[in-house]
Amino acid sequence: MSKLAKFRRGPAVFFADVKSPLLRALGARMAPVLERPVVRQTLLDPLATLEGVALLSPVAERVKQARQLHRTRLLEEAGHPLVSVVMAAWNAGTTVEAAIESMQAQSYDNFELIVVDDGSSDDTCAVVRRFVVRDPRIRLVHLAHNAGAAHARNVGLHEAQGEFLSFHDADDFSHPQRIERQLCAILRSPQTMFSLCNYSRVDDEGQVLSINGREVSKSVISMMFRRQVFTRIGYFRDFRISEDAEYYERMKLIFGAGAEHLLAKVLYLQGFSPASLLFSDGKTEREGDAVEHQRSAEAEQKLREIQRLHLQIRSGEDSGFVPYLAGDG
Repeated sequence: MSKLAKFRRGPAVFFADVKSPLLRALGARMAPVLERPVVRQTLLDPLATLEGVALLSPVAERVKQARQLHRTRLLEEAGHPLVSVVMAAWNAGTTVEAAIESMQAQSYDNFELIVVDDGSSDDTCAVVRRFVVRDPRIRLVHLAHNAGAAHARNVGLHEAQGEFLSFHDADDFSHPQRIERQLCAILRSPQTMFSLCNYSRVDDEGQVLSINGREVSKSVISMMFRRQVFTRIGYFRDFRISEDAEYYERMKLIFGAGAEHLLAKVLYLQGFSPASLLFSDGKTEREGDAVEHQRSAEAEQKLREIQRLHLQIRSGEDSGFVPYLAGDG
């Protein structure tokens, strides 16, 4: 992550981590300004701020319209390619409806949504089936036994037909222009292999939470990529945790950081639950809208394992390709 990205996502954390006493002192002096709501919003989501200014400025409004026209032309020239979105779901009966509806509300409608029910014991399948009978873009794959998110996503990838692929969790929400903007970010350059957007985490009441001092972070699960990326690196490793981060880092390692386009806009909202796999692993404490999470020893060990695997890719000992294992479907 660049220093600019770290600064934008959490100025206080950025200055607290710097080694230079001068910069730390500067951060302390600037803190009152940096914490002003308008400054925080501009740092966290500059495109949203620009769009807000567009309401007051005819020039900015024309810029906004020109950008939309450019995206429309890009999609037309590309022939409106199919985007496959894989949604792994386990006991998501209370959240999957809103997640699917956020996909149905997308401004770009040439997508297929593959919902992989990972052996749920609640009414997840019944909820999804109600959408399947009404919307031909939505498919349901039911797995007899729970095997984890990596397994479910692999099944979805195996079923996907799209020229571009992406993901969506069953307790999350996408901005109506997420698919359109991420797809156009890739289409603008043949060198761009994958795109991501920023996300914020919200609780059941819609309150935006600060996670370890950050309200906005890069959304790894939002990654969208060309099929040739999938052909080259294959499937998720069968990890219980950090499987999405490993996949993303493997993409960067093989295709290079220059193949990525990060949209500096919050286009994805992730739900918060202390009982979720992420927050139940390790130690999580919440006070108001501030959440502090410390990874478990198992998670730290998994990260070290990922680093070792990626060193093998760098050295040429491992191709980085992960095959589809027999029995995944």
